[in-house]
Amino acid sequence: MKETKTTKGKAYLNDFKLNEKGEYEYRGTKHAFHTPSFSYAQARNRLLLYTTIMLGCAFGIGLFPAAGTTNTMYVVIPYTVCLVCCSIFLFRFVSFLMAKDPIRDYLYKKTVVRFPIYLNIIQITAIIALVMEGVYLILHGFNNMVVATLFYCLGLVGVILFSYAWLKFFHTLKWKEVSD
Repeated sequence: MKETKTTKGKAYLNDFKLNEKGEYEYRGTKHAFHTPSFSYAQARNRLLLYTTIMLGCAFGIGLFPAAGTTNTMYVVIPYTVCLVCCSIFLFRFVSFLMAKDPIRDYLYKKTVVRFPIYLNIIQITAIIALVMEGVYLILHGFNNMVVATLFYCLGLVGVILFSYAWLKFFHTLKWKEVSD
């Protein structure tokens, strides 16, 4: 059978080969979880806990009409960018959760390699959103929305802290490349 080259975006398709039954199976590089102090399930569960709390804070604070979150672009835009990054991170994290150990190379590159980038962007945008909320409060006050504004600020702090905890734990995890 003739092997065809694929474009750069679909290069991982070359790692699928036909077996004797005529079915495609993955024969490319895989990455195995290799951290002696944690099992793969324990690490995934801990990352899932951090992710649930972080995303719960990020999406939950949108339910509170905090001061400055309705008409002020310099408050709304950083929070919106943070939500978009959280959504992308959630999509990648779910695909990571559904993968079995060892993880296929193309999935490893789309998830494990990129997680720190997504989480750093989430942290930066949450910090900017918190600072901009502070600027709004200095300029305009609470506008009779003290409780909602406090929940909003505490939610952003929760996003920052749990994304930091996620990254700190994630950097302790080790992966080893294995071939089939």
